[in-house]
Amino acid sequence: MKKKGIVLPMVLVSILTLSAFQKTPDAPIIANKKDGNLEKAILSKDEPKETLNPELEWKEQLTSADKKVTISVDAAVEGPEVSRISVVSCMPHYFTLDETKNAIKIFYGDTTLYDNSLSDKDWLETEIIKSRTDLEYLKRNSEYPKIEGQEAQRVVLNLEEEIAWLENKIARLEADYQTVLDESEGIAEIELKENENGSESVNVRDSQLPPMQFYVFNDKNVNDSAMGYEMTGSDFSSSTPLQSTEQLNINISRKEAEQKALEVALSCGIPECKVMSAAEVQINGQSSYVFTMGRLVGGVPSMPVFNYDGTRAFGTDGEEYREPWRQENIQVAVNDKGVVGFLWEYPPEILKVLNQNVALLSYNEIKEIAKNQLQRTQTADEFELNINGGKVVEINRIVFSMMRVAQKGSQDSYYYLPVWDFLGKTVDNNMETQEDAVPVSEKSFLTINAIDGTIIDRGLGY
Repeated sequence: MKKKGIVLPMVLVSILTLSAFQKTPDAPIIANKKDGNLEKAILSKDEPKETLNPELEWKEQLTSADKKVTISVDAAVEGPEVSRISVVSCMPHYFTLDETKNAIKIFYGDTTLYDNSLSDKDWLETEIIKSRTDLEYLKRNSEYPKIEGQEAQRVVLNLEEEIAWLENKIARLEADYQTVLDESEGIAEIELKENENGSESVNVRDSQLPPMQFYVFNDKNVNDSAMGYEMTGSDFSSSTPLQSTEQLNINISRKEAEQKALEVALSCGIPECKVMSAAEVQINGQSSYVFTMGRLVGGVPSMPVFNYDGTRAFGTDGEEYREPWRQENIQVAVNDKGVVGFLWEYPPEILKVLNQNVALLSYNEIKEIAKNQLQRTQTADEFELNINGGKVVEINRIVFSMMRVAQKGSQDSYYYLPVWDFLGKTVDNNMETQEDAVPVSEKSFLTINAIDGTIIDRGLGY
């Protein structure tokens, strides 16, 4: 049975591509370092502060320990807007049927919807006819008919098994065809359908061309859940970043578009969030805003970081190398027709506030840790040395935000705690002109736990 896969914006593909397998580290990286002292530090309270960043910027030229990398720091320091910083506990949240129906109502109203998980009627008709033809030929000749333009003949190793497989395929195609006919008037009831691997999903569309499609996906085996609404064929990954005051030439202001994005996020169940960045994206040929948003935890946003220095490994076993629960990702696309795209991945279930005013290291302590760590860890490979003439890392933003961090000794318990990220890019010295340079996405070169000063590996989630 051919099924349409759940179509996710290409930003997800880029994340997965970046996160290719790498060798497991020789020495285990333990969650919540310092022998469990983080748990004690989380409960330690602090006196109210007026500010957590005593300087507005950090300017300094550093050199790596091996003298091969220049680290140019010319960064604005973005501290929190609140004086008391909290820590909360959380666990993965999986979308319920009620939440799914609520979102569908928000996006579609009373519009008739159709099952988007099955192939369309025309494709099924063609595939059934072709498969029946193959079956008759196989029974007569003990092989498949040769396909025009294809040199190799399809090999049949076991005729009886191949016939049985093909008969079963035809039966499934015919069942799908009947389902499509039965649902020609639309879906009567929304259901979270369980899949073969134990995950569950909803995948529907409306009747417009191209259709607006909606999906919900839950897979508890890998802490995965997602909700999306988008126009078929749209691609969030082809967006162009916008400056803080930049406006699109469409019949809705950026401020109004931001407000719509915040309203739909709230309606879908995200209690408090903040627009962290904006970009322009083309949806069905029309310029649209796409806003990336961060959940507010005690008034501090959880900043989405898609590009980072850290472990790039999935599916590893054992407590030290467990499958990471990815950071929450919220994106909303808006143009003058309204909300035309929505993505919400890896949502948390907030459990309780562990400390409303946690004790933090001073910014100057964090700065010294960052200086030592950047000089120690930044290195250049032979390509960068021989072809690019060296390596330059530019740090241009230092941001205080909240991050989900795995609790020690637990498979599904996490903290939201404060961190400092040192963001920037690697400069290619081989570029002839600035105009020729390909835009580089912002990268976190270092994430430091603001409570105890330990280094957090964003690839592992602790």
